[in-house]
Amino acid sequence: MSPSHILECINCGAESNKENPDIVCSKCGGLMEYRLLIDHVKFNGPLTFWRYRPVLPKVSQMVSLGEGGTPLQKADRLAGSLHFKNLYLKDETRNPTSSFKDRSAALIMSDVKGRGYDNIVCASNGNHGASIAAYAAKEDVHCNLIVPSGVDMGKLAQMLMYDAKIVQTGDNIEESIQRARELEKEMDWYQATTELNPLSIEGLKTISYELVEQNGVPDYLLLAMGSGATIHSLWKGFNELEQLGIIDHKPKMIG
Repeated sequence: MSPSHILECINCGAESNKENPDIVCSKCGGLMEYRLLIDHVKFNGPLTFWRYRPVLPKVSQMVSLGEGGTPLQKADRLAGSLHFKNLYLKDETRNPTSSFKDRSAALIMSDVKGRGYDNIVCASNGNHGASIAAYAAKEDVHCNLIVPSGVDMGKLAQMLMYDAKIVQTGDNIEESIQRARELEKEMDWYQATTELNPLSIEGLKTISYELVEQNGVPDYLLLAMGSGATIHSLWKGFNELEQLGIIDHKPKMIG
């Protein structure tokens, strides 16, 4: 069977020669991203994250806490105050840890289990760390979280609740990410940091697929920016939907 994806550099086009998914190209230092190779697909099963397994990079095991399939709520009163004809809110707080990051965590932890790792390392200052900790706890994987000094206390409490080992490193997330990269190499741990693992984007793109199945292509899509990973992930999802012939245009996206 032909592969459904390849992991390649968006700068030089080189394919990954590493065993584990890595965001950095070993040839030019550019960014690595999965490219969908198929041009048609059929989805089966209920509206959950794993309904979209055919458009996700292959994993040998499926780990789930019931993520995905979040409701699209019609916000008539808010639409009226903004003079919009229709306005919908995608309620990602319905995910297991109340975060859209559970989508990425499900896919990453599935890869962890398929590769046989017992330890993971992840730098985070919030949602992603809590999600990874929850999914690691489900699969009895040791979760080592590297957090900056300004980590959100609510999310830190979540991480601790899921029995993650917390190591505070640096004053900002960039310093924590650097330490996570060092520990990955020193300890031979699986790298679960969202900025360092291209599977994170693949997990988040499923929001685009759900939106289209729930209510078609929106005219406009408004998202919180953060680092820009979420808006890029959904943009990638809509591009794939065009490639697959499921939609014939993309929404205007606002960050």
